[in-house]
Amino acid sequence: MSRPEREHPRYAHEAAVTLHVLGQAFPGRTTNVSRGGVCAELDEAIAYGTDIEVDIKLVFADAKQSEPLRLPARVVWCTSVDDAHQLGLAFKPLSPELAQY
Repeated sequence: MSRPEREHPRYAHEAAVTLHVLGQAFPGRTTNVSRGGVCAELDEAIAYGTDIEVDIKLVFADAKQSEPLRLPARVVWCTSVDDAHQLGLAFKPLSPELAQY
């Protein structure tokens, strides 16, 4: 059985992320990125369906990081992997101001 085509291609890329949920911040890393969302690894589990904001920072070879880009997202899946958790985050529609930025 063939798998359906994805709406947006995924790109293997590691970036620093911080998920903001109800006043708490959870740091982690991405494993892949697409126009529609990211796959992130964190120490904490966050429930399916939770609306969050995610800061994404590029990490450079000298260990410096870019300014964060904060985007609205929703947790679409969460699974345990070894001693951590892998989360699928779908980006939510952007405000006109953020889209312009």
